[in-house]
Amino acid sequence: MSQQEARRLVREGLDAFGVGDQRRAVECWRRALELAPGDPEARDYLDAAATAGISEALEAGPGQGPALTAETLLREARGMLREEDPEAAFELLLLAGQLAPGELEVESYLDMVRCQLLKQYRDRVGDPRARIRVAAAPDKISRFQLAADAGFLLSQIDGTTNIGDLVSLAGMDAFQAYRIIDRLIKAQLVEVVA
Repeated sequence: MSQQEARRLVREGLDAFGVGDQRRAVECWRRALELAPGDPEARDYLDAAATAGISEALEAGPGQGPALTAETLLREARGMLREEDPEAAFELLLLAGQLAPGELEVESYLDMVRCQLLKQYRDRVGDPRARIRVAAAPDKISRFQLAADAGFLLSQIDGTTNIGDLVSLAGMDAFQAYRIIDRLIKAQLVEVVA
């Protein structure tokens, strides 16, 4: 039940953020992490909020911190790119896109960073002809409280399907599939078999 409540809070936080209520968004994501400490989305959104200085501005109180705008997030994302941290930049750009849907500059940066990250994910995951298999016991996997798309992709890994076919059959774009596979490998839930 706490897992479902955590997912609801993550969505509620995104909705709040989308309408400019950063305080409520951060509170929702914090409560989601209290209910489900391993929730990767809540952690990612809170990390992005901290990187952008949102959390600190909210704790300082109204009128004491910088206003959060798509422009502020875009500026922070550019800084993350200069520091060669495209993952953090991508999260900030996603938030900027929610604040300013259709903003051409944000969309351009998102496309550029997605291409950069896709190349990194493909390089880290390795040969698309290699097989991939589950490497963790079910109880360890359940502790991660995977998002629905990650859980679905994990359920498709049978140990005989190669990475390229898995990405093709996943029903999602290559970026999303490779990003999930990369995270599953980092979490040691799956492994690539030569």
